[in-house]
Amino acid sequence: MEQEKAESVIEDFFKKRFPNKDIKTEKKSGYFDKWVKKFKSGDPESFMDKESLKVWKGMDKSDRIKMEITNEMLKGEGSKVLVSGTITDEEINYYGWGDIKKPLKFVAVKGFIDDWCIYIESMNEYQSYDEVRDVGNKISKDSAKILVDCNGEVLNRYRL
Repeated sequence: MEQEKAESVIEDFFKKRFPNKDIKTEKKSGYFDKWVKKFKSGDPESFMDKESLKVWKGMDKSDRIKMEITNEMLKGEGSKVLVSGTITDEEINYYGWGDIKKPLKFVAVKGFIDDWCIYIESMNEYQSYDEVRDVGNKISKDSAKILVDCNGEVLNRYRL
């Protein structure tokens, strides 16, 4: 994710979560940069306290910017993690057995022929994103559109 996009999302979040704090002061202290770094890691909800999580979930989904997958990311070796994160409230259709309990981890993975897909699994059962990549359930193309931004060409390379 681009640094500028991440900073914009976290700045918007900060204004809602900490209305009495000066954003310039937070940026100078390094605290803001820590939030941006965590957000860019793809798992923003994992480091939030209860109040922050409530503010985050209350933000319009379009404000909680989706991670982007580009044509450039689909070049190179296969089995590479493109983006990863958590799912708490989105409706996801997956191809697997039984119910998967939320919250979920998701991993977008580059395939070996310049294709890609997203795997999901319960955070309670699998701790690492590598485990989710290796044993997770695939989700539908429509569900993938909920979790990541991509152009039509990239979306057409999504594999089920």
